[in-house]
Amino acid sequence: MTRPIWLARWQGIWEARRTGQTLAESRCLAIDLELTGLDASRDHIVSMGWVPIVDREIKLAQARHFLIQTPVSVGQSAIYHGVHDRDLSGACSLAHALEALLEAAEGCLLVAHNSALERDFFASGLPADLGAGAQYAVHRYHAD
Repeated sequence: MTRPIWLARWQGIWEARRTGQTLAESRCLAIDLELTGLDASRDHIVSMGWVPIVDREIKLAQARHFLIQTPVSVGQSAIYHGVHDRDLSGACSLAHALEALLEAAEGCLLVAHNSALERDFFASGLPADLGAGAQYAVHRYHAD
């Protein structure tokens, strides 16, 4: 069975950190999520954004931000992130945002304030066609 292109790209991103380059020599992508809560098994991503860092320079012109459709109300979590249900009327799907993230993250080291939390939400939010191998790659990245 042929590996889906999503899976190959996802695994390539998580493998990028094994190049032996120093952080200063590496292309980085700083990622931030806004969530309805802290439990990846029941809560949802409401906003996803990132900015590339290349040659120690933050590339603001290449920053991206997505509001994400949620199957439930954001509820009281809006107090923390400022995203209300009314803001999500034109939001994109999680799959669309993840596809854009995969494209932006290719060849980059991923940087996050709370990488364990982001990792858990990415692993639980991966579209089904990414398969279990992609989830394994996410967990292996964190463990190394």
